[in-house]
Amino acid sequence: MSKLVKPLSGEGRAVLEALNRHRGGMTDAEFFRKHIEPAGISSSVWSRLNRDIYTGDTPKKELALRGVLNTLEANAQAVAVLPNGARRFIETPRFTAICRAIETCAERLDKKRGVSFFAATGGGKTATCRQLMHRFERRRDVFPGGVVLVESTESCKTYKGSLENFARAVGIFQPWRGTDEAQASVLAACKERGRFLLINDECQYWSPHTVNFMKLIANQTQAVIFTGAEPFLWAEFEKKSWATASQWKNRQRAVFHLDELTSADVLPHIERFTASHEIAAEIARSATTFGLFDRVADVIFWMEKAGSDWTLPNVRAAIHKADQNAGLVK
Repeated sequence: MSKLVKPLSGEGRAVLEALNRHRGGMTDAEFFRKHIEPAGISSSVWSRLNRDIYTGDTPKKELALRGVLNTLEANAQAVAVLPNGARRFIETPRFTAICRAIETCAERLDKKRGVSFFAATGGGKTATCRQLMHRFERRRDVFPGGVVLVESTESCKTYKGSLENFARAVGIFQPWRGTDEAQASVLAACKERGRFLLINDECQYWSPHTVNFMKLIANQTQAVIFTGAEPFLWAEFEKKSWATASQWKNRQRAVFHLDELTSADVLPHIERFTASHEIAAEIARSATTFGLFDRVADVIFWMEKAGSDWTLPNVRAAIHKADQNAGLVK
């Protein structure tokens, strides 16, 4: 006689989704070995929980998974959310404006429920996405359905790859007979959430089919959709698929660009070393030429490595060292 499946509770499914968002670039096996196995959950149980076909003591396993999630979230608050080595996220006026635009979308729930952020590599797209997740996961008054973070990769250039990526993000791991079934499953999962925030990172990898799917989600669910993309690659997409891109642009309530850094952008990152606007402006000029916030972190790294005082000549030497390390000068 077969055992009865004991499905996850609603909270348990939310915990499982949040855990899978913490995978980042790790494979499922890597994530399991590092975080799940130490909690006393076997690989077979982890697999069955993900497929929601577990027949054992589901509440006990949910409790264990909640402990893992609490640890991961505590660690995420204690360490940098920035990929460039900065110690904390700097909430700039731009980030505040992005948050307000997202809140406005949630308040109005009209057709313009998109917010976009375009920045080159080093401009803080991924950091912004992760900080938005941290900010709004706790705002159930704004998003009762929570937050879903989707990080696209090269594999998402195909519609099948994108759908599989979205499915994992919303906690669906079942096989499908085709893209129509996959699309219907993801759409149903989004509808069930009610009002929620869908954060998309690296959207320059999207295909026209994926953009059309985003429009479908906007039409048939209460999702507020944030997209972060590399501007030059997105511009290439717009050239090739101008009609699709134009329709998506019409759904945006606000579009933000980071094309250059100013001394005001740099000062919060170096305030523990210097309050010099001249030095901040010098770093900003270099960062605008190459690297944006990654270049700011590089200059700080070379200054600390040299143990130098924060004078303008020393900062210029650190910028030169960063240029050499990037292969820009000899």
